[in-house]
Amino acid sequence: MGVNKQIADESATVFYGCMDSTLSFLHDHARHFDTVQRVEIRYSCNTAASFKGCYNLTCPIPLIPCTWPHSFRKLVNFLIHCSRGLVDFKLILDDTFWEATPWDPSDPRGSARKVFFTDNLCEPPWAKNSSPNEAIQNSNSPKFVARNFLRHIAHLGGVNITLDIEGWDENAERRRFARELVDVIVQHTLQRPYLADDAKPECVCRTRYLKESCIWNRDGKVRRR
Repeated sequence: MGVNKQIADESATVFYGCMDSTLSFLHDHARHFDTVQRVEIRYSCNTAASFKGCYNLTCPIPLIPCTWPHSFRKLVNFLIHCSRGLVDFKLILDDTFWEATPWDPSDPRGSARKVFFTDNLCEPPWAKNSSPNEAIQNSNSPKFVARNFLRHIAHLGGVNITLDIEGWDENAERRRFARELVDVIVQHTLQRPYLADDAKPECVCRTRYLKESCIWNRDGKVRRR
């Protein structure tokens, strides 16, 4: 990656294509991350993809695995707590979104809210038990819900959120739904605290392993000095 700019740009898309490697990069550069103004993330909605991490020369190279929701939440949590300078956030969804979500062409506004509040949206069965739940207190007992990735990015208060769903421009129904879904996300974003009011992040764990780092195990600890 240090040979020249072209090779660095081409290899970066592969090296940082995995959520875990992106988390490692953000963790190691936390003290400088408040200067980043724009972030673009691609989320795979294909719940049928099942790459276990092993293959040999006699087998074809497997398809790109679906996004691991737990790592995605960790990444967005880092943005929420550490990105004081973040201005624009773009989320790109692949075209499997249209088959994997309960959107209704006849009711764009209603189905946009339904998709936004769908638990475990675009998550494979094996990921549902490993994803953290959100506790909501009521008068009787706490209720646990599996907050999906759309609700999670809605916590980026004061950030311009752009949603790019592949195939959104194929027909009028998809265009209307895409606009309504962005409106729902933005409405919830406006209810969140402004990111720029946070403290400048700095790593405090000094570990070499991602799974043992402050960005992975203890959400928010990276914020302390």
